Amino acid sequence: MRFLLCILLVGVLAQACVTKNLEREPLERRAEVATFQEDWRKAADLWYRVYQIDGGKEPRPAFETARALLEGGDPAGALALVTASLERHAGDATLLEISGRASVALGSHGDAAGAFERAVASDASCLACWRGLAQARLALGEHGAAAEALEAARELDPEDAQIALELARLLASEGHSVLALEAYRAAFARIEGHPSELLEAALLACGDPESPAPPAAFRADVIAWLRRACDLDPQLVPAHLARGRLLESDADLRGAVAHYERVVEIEPNHAPALEWLAIALAADGQSARARTIIEHALGVVEAEERGVFEELGRALDE
Repeated sequence: MRFLLCILLVGVLAQACVTKNLEREPLERRAEVATFQEDWRKAADLWYRVYQIDGGKEPRPAFETARALLEGGDPAGALALVTASLERHAGDATLLEISGRASVALGSHGDAAGAFERAVASDASCLACWRGLAQARLALGEHGAAAEALEAARELDPEDAQIALELARLLASEGHSVLALEAYRAAFARIEGHPSELLEAALLACGDPESPAPPAAFRADVIAWLRRACDLDPQLVPAHLARGRLLESDADLRGAVAHYERVVEIEPNHAPALEWLAIALAADGQSARARTIIEHALGVVEAEERGVFEELGRALDE
């Protein structure tokens, strides 16, 4: 009799497992579709039902539910779920990544850094975890540690230009200009770059924008970055100014004049551009045009800037 009862109990349990699997499979398929469609509210509901059926045995349902909650604007709910799941799956990098992201969203950057540190210790190939760690360390003001995390991320994916750009900015903030310029060069070799990104790299190399002196190893890069920035955004005044100053330093006066004139077209009362334009025209033997620029400047610049142009005018008269 006992034997028969045991057989019946095993049968009931087996049937329950089959029923659960039959319930789980269509739910999981629907959850995957909702995730693909970025219908985060629906995805969170479906994945949580999968999580309940699974009983927390696998990390994926908890991860997917938490991800959907996070993407749907509920970082607190996401963090609560992964915290509970990490009691069973302590070293799971996917859960730790969500824990870190949720902590960042909640402003708890110290907790986020701890979660991402545990994640990369568990899975050093987790690119998103390294980038998350860099973000958390940066928010904590730990620029050196953030740069180290981005270096690790770049080693994992050398083709990711965005990582190179983030690393360049961090290195620049730490005073490592040459390393930052190398990172910018790596980034712009793979992407066209936004005009503001190209300009920030060029100005880092130039130092003083009024007397640009980029390192010889990066001079060709700087010229190319400024040219590209001007082509992409013809209204970008600082790029035209920097390019004009570089061309002038190379004794290409007419090239410099073209960029200074472009600035004056955009901002007719831009005193530095007017000053440099007048000087470049005079140096190129175009005294009449230089005088016209000086007269224009005297009519549009602030009173405290007039002295410079009056002196230029006297110099032309000599």
